[in-house]
Amino acid sequence: MKLLLLLLAGLAQSAGAGPVWFAHVTDMHLGHQPGHANVGRVIDAIRAAPSPPAFVVFTGDNVEVGRPEHWAHLAPVVADRLASIPVYFTTGNHEVAWSGLEGKRLFRRYTGAELRYTREVGGILFVALDAAVHGQHSGHLGREQLDWLDGVLAGSAAPVKLVGLHHMVFREAGDRYLDDEAAFHGVLARRGVSLVLCGHGHGHDLWQYRGVPVVETGAAYQKGFSAIRVAGREISVVFHSFDQAGRLVAGEPVPIRDGGGVLAAGIKVMNEGDLPREAAPEVPAGVRLRWARTLGGEILGGPVPAAGCVYVTAGDAGLFCLDALTGATRWSVTLAGFAMAKPLPVGGMIVAGSENGVLAAFSASDGTPVWTVTAGGSIAAAPAVLGGTLIVGSGDGVVHAVSLTGAVVAETRTEGNISVQPAVFRGLACVTNWAGELVALDGAGRIAWSRSFPEMIYSGPGRNAPCVAGDTVVVATARPALIGYDAATGGLRWETEAKVAYSSPVPRGGEPAAVVFQTLPGDVCVVRASDGRRIASIPGGSPSYVERVAVSGARGYAASEDGRLRAVDLGAGRERWVARLGSGFLFGDPAASGRTVFAGTVGGELFALEDGQ
Repeated sequence: MKLLLLLLAGLAQSAGAGPVWFAHVTDMHLGHQPGHANVGRVIDAIRAAPSPPAFVVFTGDNVEVGRPEHWAHLAPVVADRLASIPVYFTTGNHEVAWSGLEGKRLFRRYTGAELRYTREVGGILFVALDAAVHGQHSGHLGREQLDWLDGVLAGSAAPVKLVGLHHMVFREAGDRYLDDEAAFHGVLARRGVSLVLCGHGHGHDLWQYRGVPVVETGAAYQKGFSAIRVAGREISVVFHSFDQAGRLVAGEPVPIRDGGGVLAAGIKVMNEGDLPREAAPEVPAGVRLRWARTLGGEILGGPVPAAGCVYVTAGDAGLFCLDALTGATRWSVTLAGFAMAKPLPVGGMIVAGSENGVLAAFSASDGTPVWTVTAGGSIAAAPAVLGGTLIVGSGDGVVHAVSLTGAVVAETRTEGNISVQPAVFRGLACVTNWAGELVALDGAGRIAWSRSFPEMIYSGPGRNAPCVAGDTVVVATARPALIGYDAATGGLRWETEAKVAYSSPVPRGGEPAAVVFQTLPGDVCVVRASDGRRIASIPGGSPSYVERVAVSGARGYAASEDGRLRAVDLGAGRERWVARLGSGFLFGDPAASGRTVFAGTVGGELFALEDGQ
C-alpha cells in the first residue's frame, strides 16, 4: 500500500497543479463473496491517496446480479466511502442482462445515474454509454445512441474526451464484444476521442483501434484498479494489482498520449481492419430471403407468426403486426415501457407485456386496445394459456392468473424474479424463477407442487424456461444441465450433466417425446424426454445465447451471435444450410411456420426466409 500511495502522490505532483488523475474501477460484482473485501481495499486505496482523484469511473458489472439485495452492498462498500468524490457509473451485463427487465431500472435507482450521460471536469469530457442488452452477455449500442454520442462529441471543445462503457470492443473476445463496434469506432475516430475505458474481460490491458486507445481495467474483486493521469492532452495509466499477500501494488506508468495528443509508440493493435461491417444478407441456394424490415427497437423476444401475420415486440418501438408474406406493417402500437416479451395471440387478441409491468391486450385485426392489467414487477416473457386463463410471471416473483377479459383471477407469490413463459401440462402451468424454483400451479393460482434446483437460475429473460414433452417437464439449469420431472406430480425422473448453457428446451414433436436445445458453442441437441438420453447432437460453429431452437416438423432453426441462422435436420442429425443475416446479433429465438422462418436482431431487423430445401 505504501508503494501505491507514493505513486499516486507522484501522479498528482509531477506536473504541478495542472495535472489531474482519476480512477477507473470495473467489475466489482458486489454480492459475490468473497470479492467484497478486495473491492473495499480498492476503494480505500483511492480514498487514501495524498491527492484525491478528480472523479472515479465505474464501468459496469457493479453487482453480481442486479437485484436489490446485491445493490444493497453499493452504499457501504463503495458510495459511502467516496462520498466527497464524484463517481460516474455505467451499466454492465451482470446488473442488466440477468435481472429480467428490472435491471436498468434498478441501476438508475441505486447509482443515481442515467443510462447515458456526460460530465465535464477541468477540460476532461466524460461520456457514459449503455451497452448492456437485456438477457445477453454481449453488448449493443444502437444507432440512436451512436447518433447521440456523435452529437455530444461534435459539440464539445474539451481537449480530452473520454468514453466509458462496459463491454470489451474487440472481436477476439468471442461473446464479449459489441455487435455494432465498427459503427462505434467510426464515431470515435471521427470525433477525436482521447481514450476509451471498459471492463468485462477482468484483466488489465491497453490496446488501440485505428489510433483510438482503449484501457481495459481488471475486475476490482480479483485484480485491482487503474489510475489515469491527464496533463493537458497528455495521458498515462498505472495499473494496480493485488499481489499474493492481497496488497495493491502499482505497476510502472504507461504512456498513452503525449502533450500534443499523439498516440504513444508501442501500443498494441487489436484486429486492425477486421471489424464487422454492415452487409447484405447471404442465403444459400434453395433458400429465399422473402423480406427484411427494420423496426427501430431491439428484437429480443422473437417473432410470433399467426393467421397470415407476424407479431413482434421491438424494445421501445412497441408492438408490430406485419404481413407474413410481404413484411408490410398492418398496425403498430406503443407499449407502456420497453418490451422484450413475445406477444401472445389468443382469442382474437394480441397480448404483450413490458418493463413497467403492464400486460396489455389489443385487437388482433387492427391493434385497438382491449384491456390492461398492471403487475408489481416487469413482464419479460409471454403468458401461457391454461384453459380460459392467462398465466404470466413478473419481476417481483408473482404469478398472475388473468381471464381473457382482463380480470385478475389469482396472484401467487414465489421466491424469485420470473422472466420465462410458463409451460402447460393438462391443468397445470409450470414456471421457473431466479431463486431456483420450479413451481406448478393450477388456473386458480394454487400450487400443486414445487421443486428447488441446486443452483439459482439467472441466465437471463426467456432463458432456462421449462417445457413439457409427453408427460415430462424438462428444465435447463446451471447444474445439473437438464432435469426431467413428472409433470403431474413433480417427481424427479432424470438429470444430465452435459452443459446446456442458456437455451431453453422445446418439444420436438413426434415419437418418442423429445426436447431440442442449443448449447453455448451452438450445438443443436435432441434428448429423449422419458429418460434424458441424447438422441442427436449436431455440431455448431458459432456461440449462441439465443433462447430456443424453432422446430417445424423435422426441421430445427438455430440462431447465433454472429448473425448466422442454421437449418438442421433433427431426424437425420445433420446441418442442412446456413444463412448469414448481416453482422447483428440474433438474440430472440427464431420462429417457423411451415417452410418460412422468421428471425430478429438486437439492431431491430426482422427477416423472413423461405426454406425451399
